[in-house]
Amino acid sequence: GMVPCPRMCHSFTNLGSSGTVVLFGGVANKSDSPERIFRPDYYNDVYYLALKGGTGIYNWSKPECTGTAPCPRESHTSVVYKPEGRAQMVIVYGGKDERRRLGDIFSLDTGTNTWTELKPLGVPPLHRSLHSAVMISETKMVVLGGLVQRSEKFDKLMDNHCPTGKQIWQADDSVRILDLAADEWL
Repeated sequence: GMVPCPRMCHSFTNLGSSGTVVLFGGVANKSDSPERIFRPDYYNDVYYLALKGGTGIYNWSKPECTGTAPCPRESHTSVVYKPEGRAQMVIVYGGKDERRRLGDIFSLDTGTNTWTELKPLGVPPLHRSLHSAVMISETKMVVLGGLVQRSEKFDKLMDNHCPTGKQIWQADDSVRILDLAADEWL
């Protein structure tokens, strides 16, 4: 099948006993001199990797996705959520694009390959990247840590006055829970 290009900071989410793994997003270096210059190229593409249990045989495929897809991003998280009577959903949260950290949430219905942006009720966490997320029950996703903006006046990743970014973003140790069935941050 169609093989994805080399990338990093993507998500790779196991759909469970089906033997299928979902690759989403990430970033590649499109520089002509990659050892000296990093020129990011962000992705929002989806690939399925079908694994043939224990045989070492696999096959890539690139589905035609519909709906409202997330913007190209890296350093996001994704988990699998199985709503009652529906196909598994890959839930993509946060990350960063070329300009800023993100706090949006999308679901990919793996039965129809349809993207939907979720708009949960409640107070959302600060936009973040490089965090972790895991399902702790059939309906609850826990988000931990990551990098968040230090101040409301800084919402971009870097500026000329602070090339290291230390005045713009900081590590976060908060734990937040999203109830996917209720569509609400707790």
